[in-house]
Amino acid sequence: LPVSLSRAKAACDGLCEFVAAAAAVGPEAVQVEMILCKRWAFCRHTGVEELRKYFGELSVETLRKVVTDDKGREWTVGSAESKDHEALSSAMAASFVSKELRQDLRAALSNASDAQIEALLEGWHLDPRGASRPDRIEQAAAALDSEEKWCQVVDWVRMYRGRIQGRTRLGLKALMRRERDTIARYGLTESEIAALYLYTGPEFVPMNGICRSHPPGILELLRGTGATPDNRMCTTLFCISSGLKKLSQNTALPDSSKVYRGLGRMQLPAQFWVPHGNPVWRGGVERAFMSTTADKGIALFYANGRGTVVEISVGRIQIGGGVSFLSMYPGEKEITFPPFTCLESDGDPRVEWTEQGEVVV
Repeated sequence: LPVSLSRAKAACDGLCEFVAAAAAVGPEAVQVEMILCKRWAFCRHTGVEELRKYFGELSVETLRKVVTDDKGREWTVGSAESKDHEALSSAMAASFVSKELRQDLRAALSNASDAQIEALLEGWHLDPRGASRPDRIEQAAAALDSEEKWCQVVDWVRMYRGRIQGRTRLGLKALMRRERDTIARYGLTESEIAALYLYTGPEFVPMNGICRSHPPGILELLRGTGATPDNRMCTTLFCISSGLKKLSQNTALPDSSKVYRGLGRMQLPAQFWVPHGNPVWRGGVERAFMSTTADKGIALFYANGRGTVVEISVGRIQIGGGVSFLSMYPGEKEITFPPFTCLESDGDPRVEWTEQGEVVV
């Protein structure tokens, strides 16, 4: 996987020692081939929490080396040589916030109400009076310059950041009237339409949490009390799966025969790339509903410059259900796959450069 040269060398050294000990031979008897590609300038850290954890694993000398040698990112930390580990870590984290996380805040504010933006600015002792909405958004983004401020908005940003196409304010009954011919042609029931419509909004979070049995916070919210059982949304999940099965039979293939899934601040686990099974294959299974888009630009936005875009080849019997005409966000051109969709890797990852930064594809 794309990693820095120093981390790759450390991993290879550890591998040599392990193999040598297992084979009862000297380390010099073990050879490791390391393939380098200068186009790969990918950084493992994708957020402040991950960055801090990464810094904690490094000595102050290594941190100083990161500042000077990390070609994928420019750190603004002043004199690295004069700072101890904590001071240097804090300066690097603040640099990361001000240079890279401001775009997260801008994206979130573009979907927020004027009242929410005004409240944020006032909370940061900024005067929003007389400024236009774009100027207020830029004013807030420019003020995001510390870990403390990021911690104040991180949960809020995660809630609002993704919806780039704008919500269609259309009630369910009005939607069914508008799309009655399409609904009749696909044979969708009212329950399936309601469940699919619900999934395209914020309710996808608890639904996918149930399918994955993760994260614990979502499961805790759904847990009943006393004699009340957990809310597992069984009927809703069944109706979504049933509706997707009908939609997939009528979903047109994209011209490129590819759909894309953007994973913001995430990477595929290392196990995804490890050959296993008989016959041997690489890949994994998505336990929840898998939302994809036919528009690569939308997936790149979700990846947000520090994540992953999964490029998926589809065919007539390997396509999900197109839910755009039922979606609260039709501009996302969403094609949704049912739970337990199996993804098999047919190539190696690459890095693409975007306006937001590097993205692993």
